[in-house]
Amino acid sequence: MSAADTLSQAISLLACALADISKTTTVSLGLCACHFSSLEVISSPMDEIQNQNQEVVETQEAEPDHQRSRLIRMMVAFVVIAILAVFGVVFQEQISGFLSDEVEGELSIVIAYAEGFTSVDPTNYEVRNRQYFGNIFEGLTRFDKNLELEPSLAVSWGKLSDDVWEFQIRDGVYFHDGSTLDSADVVASIEYAMNNPESQLVSMLGTVVSVSASGESSVEITTDGFDPLLPNRMAYIYIFPSEAPSTYENLLVGTGPYYAVSFGVAEEDVFYDQEFAMTAFPYYWGFAPKYQDVSLLAIADKKTRMESMINADVDVLVNVSQDSVSDLENSGVDVVSQSGLETNFLVFNTLEGVFAEKELREAFVMAFDREGFVEKLGGYASASDQFVSNGVGGYDSAIEVSSYDEDAARAIFDEYGVTEFEVYMVYEMSAFGAFLEEQFLKIGVNADAIYVTSSELQDAIGEADVYFMGWK
Repeated sequence: MSAADTLSQAISLLACALADISKTTTVSLGLCACHFSSLEVISSPMDEIQNQNQEVVETQEAEPDHQRSRLIRMMVAFVVIAILAVFGVVFQEQISGFLSDEVEGELSIVIAYAEGFTSVDPTNYEVRNRQYFGNIFEGLTRFDKNLELEPSLAVSWGKLSDDVWEFQIRDGVYFHDGSTLDSADVVASIEYAMNNPESQLVSMLGTVVSVSASGESSVEITTDGFDPLLPNRMAYIYIFPSEAPSTYENLLVGTGPYYAVSFGVAEEDVFYDQEFAMTAFPYYWGFAPKYQDVSLLAIADKKTRMESMINADVDVLVNVSQDSVSDLENSGVDVVSQSGLETNFLVFNTLEGVFAEKELREAFVMAFDREGFVEKLGGYASASDQFVSNGVGGYDSAIEVSSYDEDAARAIFDEYGVTEFEVYMVYEMSAFGAFLEEQFLKIGVNADAIYVTSSELQDAIGEADVYFMGWK
C-alpha cells in the first residue's frame, strides 16, 4: 500500500482545519503530521471479553512498548475557510476511518493531541472528547467520507407517519462488555441524551417527543411535527448498554471498533500529558480495523509535541501550527494537504455594543483580508464565500459575501466613530489574533485580541464584542 493510500484511509481520523465565517468572519489552521508503524496483533475469544474490560483503568502511566518502523513520514494540512450560517455535520473523523475489509498487517499507531480527554460521558459534545469517543461509540447512522448518510447500528429507517420514524437495529452487534445490542439500549441512550442534566446533545434532540421499543430490534421515535433531518441527528447520539450509566466513572462501553484499555480524565482547561490507549475489538460487527493497538497521547507542551514527531516517538501529530511546517520539512517530514471539516468562525454580539449595527458588521467583513491571511498561512488554506464548503449539506452557490475593501471599511467605522473593540479567542489562535489586529490598525481601529481558555471563552459570550469559536 502506498503512502498516499494509507494517508487516504487516515484522513477521517486526522480532520483538523481552518475556516472563517462572516457576517461573521474567521480563520484558523489545523495541521497534522504522521508516521506509521507496526505491532503484534492480539485477539481473544468471546468468553474473555469480560476479562479484557476488567483491565480498563484510569491511568496516565500506561506506556505500551511500540516497535517502531519509519514506514511513512507525512504531514497533513486540513484547511477550509467559510462564511455565513452554522450547519453541523457528523463525520467519521476517528480511528473508525481506518476500517477496511481486509487486514493488511499487524499495525499500531500513536497519535498526539494538544488537549486531553476530559469526560467519559458520551453525551459530551466537545471536540476534544468526541475525537476519542468516536473510536469507542457509534450511532444509529453515520456519514461516509463523502458525507453521505449510511447505516451504522441501524440497518434501515423510515417514516411510519409525518411525525413517527422507525429504525431497524442491526443484529449480532456486541458491546465491549460482551452484552448484545437491542432496542432497549437504543431507547436508554437516546433518553439519556435528552434528559441528562449534563448532556450537551439536548438541543440536537429538540424535536424528539418520545422514543420507544416497538420490538426487540426496532425503535420508534416520535417528533414534534415533521423532522426530515432526524436520521442525520442520530449520527450524533452514541449508543451504550442500557445498564451503563452507573459505570461511567470507571468504564467506557460502546460497540465501536476499539475498546478502551487505559485512560486518564483531565480537568477542564488543565493541561498535562496523558494517554488514552485502545485495542481493536475482535468482535466488532464491521470491517477489521487497520490498526490493532492505538495510543492517543495528549502532550500539553508544543515544543515537546514537535520533538515527539521529529524523533518518531509518535506516528501522527495533530494541532500543528503553520509556523512549525518548515521545521518538520527540514526533518524529513513530507507535507500533504487535504481539506477538512472543522470550521472556526467569528461571532458578533448583535444585541449590544459595537456590532449591534449591521453596517459595522459588514464593515468588519470588508476590513478582513481573507486572501491575505491564506497567503500568510503559506497556502494551507483556501477562501470560501460561506460557512460550509462545496459538497457539504447547506452549501448555497448563490451566496455572496462582501469583498475586501479597506477604504469602504474605514469610512463606515469613521462614520460611527468606532475606534476599538475586543475579540475573545483561545490561546492557540494567537497567530490569527495578531493578523486581525494588524488588519484593523490599517483602518485606524484597535482590534484587541483577548486570549482565554475554552471555558473562559464560553463565559465571555454576551459580554465581548466578537468571539472566535468553531465547530466540527
